[in-house]
Amino acid sequence: MSLSALRAVDRQAGQTGARKLNIMFKFIKNKAAAVILAGIFALLIPAGSIASDKEVVSTDDPLLTAMLAELKRTKESLRLPEQPAPYFISFWIQESATASISGKNGAITKMHPELHPYRIANVQIRVGSYETDNTNLPFSERFSPEDYEEMLEGGNWEASNVPIKGDDASLRATLWLKSDMAYKKAISDYQKKKILQATTVEEDKINDFSKEKPSVFIGPAKEVSFEAEKWEKIIRRVTGYLVSRPEIIEPAMKVEAEHIINYYVNTDGTVMRTSEVFYSLYVYAWTRTPDGMKVSNFRLFFVRDPKELPDEQELLLTAEVFSKELAELGKAEELKPYTGPAILGPDVAGVFFHEALGHRLEGERQRMPESGQTFKGKIGEKIIPDFLTVTDDPTRDRFNNTTLAGFYTHDDEGVPAQRVVLVDKGILQNYLMSRTPVKGFDHSNGHGRNASPMFGMGAAGRMANMLIDSENKASLQKLKSMLIEETKKQGKPFGLIIKHAEAGETNTNVSSRFSGGSFQAFKATPVFVYKVDVVTGEEKLVRGVELVGTPLVSLEKIIATGDDAGVFNGTCGAESGMIPVSTVSPSILTSQIEVQRIGGKSKKPPILPSPFRGN
Repeated sequence: MSLSALRAVDRQAGQTGARKLNIMFKFIKNKAAAVILAGIFALLIPAGSIASDKEVVSTDDPLLTAMLAELKRTKESLRLPEQPAPYFISFWIQESATASISGKNGAITKMHPELHPYRIANVQIRVGSYETDNTNLPFSERFSPEDYEEMLEGGNWEASNVPIKGDDASLRATLWLKSDMAYKKAISDYQKKKILQATTVEEDKINDFSKEKPSVFIGPAKEVSFEAEKWEKIIRRVTGYLVSRPEIIEPAMKVEAEHIINYYVNTDGTVMRTSEVFYSLYVYAWTRTPDGMKVSNFRLFFVRDPKELPDEQELLLTAEVFSKELAELGKAEELKPYTGPAILGPDVAGVFFHEALGHRLEGERQRMPESGQTFKGKIGEKIIPDFLTVTDDPTRDRFNNTTLAGFYTHDDEGVPAQRVVLVDKGILQNYLMSRTPVKGFDHSNGHGRNASPMFGMGAAGRMANMLIDSENKASLQKLKSMLIEETKKQGKPFGLIIKHAEAGETNTNVSSRFSGGSFQAFKATPVFVYKVDVVTGEEKLVRGVELVGTPLVSLEKIIATGDDAGVFNGTCGAESGMIPVSTVSPSILTSQIEVQRIGGKSKKPPILPSPFRGN
């Protein structure tokens, strides 16, 4: 399997397709537009408002200048006879560049050591008013066959491409064409909206868009440092060591630097230029068990400063531990389906909270007709044990010196990032809000996120850095004692300790475009699972299972937490695409968890020995 396919996935089933929570090495390709580096310097300029003909923001950036000029022209002149004019327009251009080196088996497989930037544009146009406009249609009404054809025509790479260098007209041309297409689609959707309003019952009358104070933030582009020769040597050494181990098949490694600059303007008066740089290093290998199951191991390092990546000596020590873990996993027995008490390690617990709780607190899901709306109308009610508090804080860039992937200063609608208390001592307080209101919440709290301009998706309320705090902490030794006690109480021969998450997925919908029905559930795929004997306390490594459950029941079963909070960095995909996220969680002890067998065909290992170990 190739490196690009080695993804931990968080899928959103149902009408919106796939949602993915990835701890893959290629960490943030076409990622959310507003992740900003810690300590970035910004030149703050008094905000003007193009929409109200107040003072226009001035800038020496030729691209921003071109965007502002085309925005003004579009706002003043774009209108079809007898059709509504736009009341809101936004332009977003993302400039991206990636440098990377990949290798396996002690050799280099791909080299892209130079940064080659490209720019992609997105235009959003709203007609009608803040109260009722062309957005928030049910998914089934959002796209017709003609719309898909237009998306393919207007959403493809070339049609969305903006020159890296050019004069005023060449920089504006893409925005001109995409504005024309966006306006015509907005008019069509607005007509659909009015027909739906005349023929369906509205449970709650909620505005379609919130009025927010404009922001002006113009920051410099961050510098990128990618030492290609150094990483080429390290990749050869690390994968060369791993391939020499008899238990390992096809070890691979990739190092990548990614640079993104986002340019955003809208008719409210928001003008932004933000910059981000990410460095990621991923090591992966697999082997086969005697009964033919494929098992794998990985390490991911994700930072904003290349000095924080491990050096060659650290990586070789990591590779030694890595190979021993994989050898033990290859010899481990397969676990049968099980229900009972378990300890979830910090990253597994992070995936658990992300799937079972986080997605169900996203604002738009409280008004989407196809959504299960698990926590709609439950503000002020207890939804998790009262010793737990959950916040989401995109303004925080680190936790215990570990980079948090979900950090940004402004979201993808230009709203300043905000720390939000979602659940306070078990009581639901808030949702993750974009500029799409929901009942009882009329304004954004800085969580409107969008992955990439490429496909024209709108921003939605999404997680950033979700932090789980507990007032019922125990040492890991005490937590294990509590696990054994709970397991004995339930008459089970063993409990489980689950560590090192690889993947997660959930379904938040109750209706599907294709099947007409769906279900509320989540799943997580751990790498290491241990059986804990209730008599001896011995921990025995097992394999071949994944964690499953329903959210409301699973959240109620949490008994206590550890004192070992750790970071899970990943990318999460939903309606607004793949975005970088983090979860900070301690280990949790739950009185009941369910694991099911991982499917797949068993295959025999390679017939001949590796050329590294035989002729």
